[in-house]
Amino acid sequence: MKPPAIIPLACCLLATLSLQAAAPDSTHVLERVAEYRTLRTDFHRLPYANPALMWRRHATSLTEVETGAHFRHEDRPVVMQQGDGHRLATVGVRSFANRAEGSLWGEAGYSNGTYTNLKWNETSDFALLYPYVMGDSVGGDLRSEQYRFQGGYAGRAGRIVWGAEAAYRATLAYRQVDPRPRNIAARLQAALGAAWDGWTRYRLGLSVHASKYKQENNIKFYNEQGSPALYHFTGLGIDYYRFRGERKETYYKGYTLGASLDLLPRDGSGWAATVAWRRFQFEKIISSLNELPMAEVVEYVGQAETGYTCHQGDRSWGVRADATLLHRAGTENLFGTPANNIYPLIASARQYARRVTAGTLVAYYERKTPGSWAWAVQPRLSLCRQTEAYASPARQMAATHFTTHLTLQGSKQWNGVLLTAGLSGEWTASLHPSLQLEAGAQGAGLEALYNNFAALSASRGDAGAHVRADFAIRSRCSLYLAARYTYACYTDGNLAHSATAVLGVAF
Repeated sequence: MKPPAIIPLACCLLATLSLQAAAPDSTHVLERVAEYRTLRTDFHRLPYANPALMWRRHATSLTEVETGAHFRHEDRPVVMQQGDGHRLATVGVRSFANRAEGSLWGEAGYSNGTYTNLKWNETSDFALLYPYVMGDSVGGDLRSEQYRFQGGYAGRAGRIVWGAEAAYRATLAYRQVDPRPRNIAARLQAALGAAWDGWTRYRLGLSVHASKYKQENNIKFYNEQGSPALYHFTGLGIDYYRFRGERKETYYKGYTLGASLDLLPRDGSGWAATVAWRRFQFEKIISSLNELPMAEVVEYVGQAETGYTCHQGDRSWGVRADATLLHRAGTENLFGTPANNIYPLIASARQYARRVTAGTLVAYYERKTPGSWAWAVQPRLSLCRQTEAYASPARQMAATHFTTHLTLQGSKQWNGVLLTAGLSGEWTASLHPSLQLEAGAQGAGLEALYNNFAALSASRGDAGAHVRADFAIRSRCSLYLAARYTYACYTDGNLAHSATAVLGVAF
C-alpha cells in the first residue's frame, strides 16, 4: 500500500477510538465484553443495515483494538479462480458508544498478505465481478493489501429516530513475477435510515442504500521469451474469443441502489421483520481498445427475515426464518470492424444468467446460571438452490445444498478473567448436481469449470472450535487473546483448514 493510504487509516483509527473516550462506560469491562459476545446480540442482522435501528443497539459502550493472523489452506481449490488459501496479517479497531444525544459506531482495519495459487483469474473481487474477469493459464500467488473504514451515527428527534452510515474499502493486489497484475479497487457505500418510535414496543424503520465501485485491472509481462494468452471470460468456461490475447488493460465501474423496510422490538423481546431489495450493476471496459464496453451485469437481490426473540432475566431465546432470491444477468456487446481503433457497437446479447434461491431456519437458547456461568446453543437448517446458464453455446450448471449446523457456546467469569469457548459442527449435503455442456465442448476455462463443479457436487462436513480469554487490567480495560480453528472434509477427498489468532485490548 502506498504511504498516503496509511495516513487516512491512522486518522480513522484515532477517530474511532475517540468514540469510546468521549463516552466512558462505568460498567465493568468483562460485563460489557460478555454482553457483546452473546448469541442474542447478533441474532437479528438484516434490520441493523438500517442505521437508525443502531440507536441503543447495545446497552453499554465498548471499543476493541486488535492485531491478528489468518490462515487458510485447501488441498485442492474449492474455487480455482480464488486460489487454495491465504495468509494474512491484520490490524483493526471497532467501537460502539452510547452518548446522551445518540449512538455512534465505527470500524477501521488494514490487512496485508498473500492469496495462494490463483489460476484463470487476475481480477480482484472475483465473487463480485464473476463471470467477467480476466485470466490466464499460469496464475500464481497474489499479494494483497486492503484497508477499510466504516462509521455511523443514530440520533433522535421527537418520536423519530434517524441514522446515517458510510463505509469505504480499498484494495491493492499485485504479483512481482509474470503475469504481473496490478489491481486497484475501491468501494464507497452510504446508508440513510429513519424509524418511527412512537409505539410502546416496536420501531418501524425505512432505509435507503447506495454504493459506487471501481477497479483498474491491468497486467504486464516482462519475459522476453513470450507470455501466455490472456482471456476475457464470460461464464461457465467460455471467453470472448475476439479479444483474446494482448488486451491487458481493463477497468470496472458499477453502483448499487437498495432499500429496506424494518420492524424491530424496542427492548429486544418481540417480533422482528425486514424486507430488503438491492440492485447492483457494473460494466467491464477494455481501456486498451479505446474504452470499449465489453459487457454489463445487472443483479437483483431480494431478502426477507422474520423472527421472534424473548429475553427474560437470565434466559433468552429466539427463532428466525430468512429467505433470499438473487438473479444476475450478463449482457455481452457485439462490435463491427474497427476504424481508427474505434469498434462500433452493433448489437447486444444476454448470454449469462445466475439464480439463487435460499431459505434458512435458525434458533437459539441462552442462559446464565449461578456462579457466573453462561451457556448457549444455536441450531440452524438451510436449503439453497443455485443455477448458472450460458445461452450460446448452451451450458448449464446447477446444485442444491441442504445444511444442518449446530453451535454450542459457554463462558465463565472469575477473578478478573472471562473465558468464552465454543464448538460448532456442520454437514452440507449436495443434492442433484448437474453440469450440461454442448457436444465437443472446448474452452480455456474448462479446467476451472470442472474443478469448481467437482467441489459443488461434493458434500462437506465442518468442525470448528473457538476460544477467547479476557484478562481485566482494571475495571475499564482488558487484554484478550482469541483463537479459532475450522476443519472441512469433502466427500471427494478434499480437505480444508483455517485458523485465526488475535491479540487485543478492550475498553
